[in-house]
Amino acid sequence: LVTQQTLFQGLRRAQALLFLVKWDEPFGNVIIEAMAAGTPVIMYDRGSARELVATGISGYVVPPDNLSAMASAVEQTETLDRCACADYAREHFSLKKCAEEYLALLQAIC
Repeated sequence: LVTQQTLFQGLRRAQALLFLVKWDEPFGNVIIEAMAAGTPVIMYDRGSARELVATGISGYVVPPDNLSAMASAVEQTETLDRCACADYAREHFSLKKCAEEYLALLQAIC
């Protein structure tokens, strides 16, 4: 069993999280958790990838199944500001932000 603290410590030490899903991921908590720990995410351009990852800030979105693009993106993560990555995740995916967005959506449709 891995504690949340151990998980976040491991994520903080990683250069990047490679999210190599073969399906259209609607929303990935793992992606948000990694970015909140300051770890950039590299994922295929599937599903919600472009809505979750801010290119050059919190990671990179690469063409599906393109391993050479994935490898190139890993090299590019060396220059990313990990604090900016974490700030991006907190600003865009905090519980408060999500609740505000849901309320705005509900008000728009009612």
